Amino acid sequence: MTLQTFLAIAWRSLVNRRATAFLTILSVALSVTLFLGVDKIRRSAETSFAATISGTDLIVGARSGQINLLLYSVFRIGNATTNISWESYEDFAGRDGVEWTIPLSLGDSHQGFRVLGTNADYFTYFQYGANRSLSFATGTIFDAPQDAVLGAEVARSLGYDLGDELIISHGLVSVSFADHQDKPFIVTGILAPTGTPVDRTVHVSLSGLEAVHAGFPGTPAKTRRPAADAPDPAHGEDHDDDHAHEEDETHGAHGADEAGTDEHDHDHADAGGHDAHATAGGHDDHGTKDEHDDHAGHHHEADQLTAFMVGLKNRTSVLALQRAVNTYEDEALLGIIPGLALTELWSVVGVVETALLGISLFVVAIGLMCMLTAILTSLNERRREIAVLRAAGARRGQIFSLLVAEAALIALLGSILGGAMVYGGLHLLGPMMEMRFGLPLTQLGPSLLDLWILLGVVGAATLLGFIPAWRAYQNSLADGLTVKL
Repeated sequence: MTLQTFLAIAWRSLVNRRATAFLTILSVALSVTLFLGVDKIRRSAETSFAATISGTDLIVGARSGQINLLLYSVFRIGNATTNISWESYEDFAGRDGVEWTIPLSLGDSHQGFRVLGTNADYFTYFQYGANRSLSFATGTIFDAPQDAVLGAEVARSLGYDLGDELIISHGLVSVSFADHQDKPFIVTGILAPTGTPVDRTVHVSLSGLEAVHAGFPGTPAKTRRPAADAPDPAHGEDHDDDHAHEEDETHGAHGADEAGTDEHDHDHADAGGHDAHATAGGHDDHGTKDEHDDHAGHHHEADQLTAFMVGLKNRTSVLALQRAVNTYEDEALLGIIPGLALTELWSVVGVVETALLGISLFVVAIGLMCMLTAILTSLNERRREIAVLRAAGARRGQIFSLLVAEAALIALLGSILGGAMVYGGLHLLGPMMEMRFGLPLTQLGPSLLDLWILLGVVGAATLLGFIPAWRAYQNSLADGLTVKL
C-alpha cells in the first residue's frame, strides 16, 4: 500500500464520518485558539508593561521601596510615604550631566482618575514604548494655572471635550467631600492613546495645583480643607475688587453687625492665617501683589513634590547619580532605574501569567482527550470497516498506522484552523485592543514559537492515537465479520 493510497483511505474515512470528525476537529481548534491567544496576550502584556516608560534614566522619590516608588510615579498606584522638597529637586536638576527633569506632584483625583501636577517638560521628554513621545489628539498643553490636559481614557470615559470644566478632589476616592467646587479646571488638550497609565491621568500644571488652594485669578479663595459649617476666609491674593466683594459676602454669611472698616480688617487678618503666613514669609502688601502676578505668569513653584524623573546626557553616569541620590545627606531620597524596577515588578505579577498558561495547557489537553474519546467511540462502529480492509489484504500493522494517521490528521486540521482563528482575530481586533487596552497585538505575527506549539499539539495527538490503534490491532478478522445478536 503506497503512501498516497494510505492517506487517501484515512481522508475518506474521516469524510465518511464527517459530522463526528468536524466536531472533533473543532474541539481541537478551539483549544489551540485559546492556547495561542493566551500566549499572544501574555507576550503582548509583558511587552506593553516593559514599554510603560522609556527614555527615563532615573526616577527619584522619597526613600521607601523600589516597587512602591515605581507604582505611584509611573502606574499611579498607591501613595508616596512622604514628599520631597523643591530644594532637593532643584539641586539634582542643576547638576552636571543632567539633561532634563520632570517634576511630579500627586495626591488629588477626579472621579477616580489620578491628577498629576507637572510642567511643560512632561510633554516634551516623557516617552513610552520604543521611545515614542506624547502627542495630542486635540488641543494643546496647559498655558494657564486653571488649564488641564486629559489622557485619552479620561476623556473617553467621562465624555469630556475641549472647553469643559472639571473639579478635582483631595484623595483618590471617586466621591469626595473636599472638592474645589469654586476652582474648576478647563480642558485645553486631550492626549492621543498610549496604552499606558498616561491615558488614565488628568494633567495640570504645578502652579495650577498650588493656585487651586489659594484661588485662580478672578475666583473666590478657600482654605485647603474648609469646615462644612465654617465661612470661607478671604485671601490677599485676589484682585482688589474681588477682595471687596468677598468682604461683603463674608459679612452676609456671618450675619455680622461690624460697624467699621477697621474692625473688619482685623477679623480678616485673623481668619485663615494667610496674612500671618505672608508676614512670616517676609511679604507685605506689595509682596502679596507680586505673588498674584506670579500666579498670572505661571511661574509659581511648588513647595514639595512627590517624585521627579531624570534624563542624562550620558547614560553611563546613571549609577553614579543613583548613588548620589541614595546617599543624599539633606533628605532621605531613593533613586531607581525604571528598567530594573519594571523587571522586578514583572517577576511579582508574572505569577498570573504562569497561571493563565497552565489553564491554557489544560484546555489543550481536554481538546485532545475529546479527540481520543471520539476515535475510541467510533471503533465499535468501524469494526466491520477494519475487517473488510483486513480481508482486502491490509496487514494489522497497516490498520494500526491508519488509525494513528487519522488522529494526526485531525490534530493537524484542528491546529491549522485554530491558528487561522487566532491570526484572523489579531487582524480584526488587534487595532481596537491596542487603542483601548494598550496591548500591541498587531505586532505579534506568526513566530517560530507558534510553529512549535502547533507541532507539539500534533505530536501529542499522534501519541494518543496509539491507544485506539492498539485496540484495532488486537481485533481479529473473525471478530469483525461475526454478527453478534
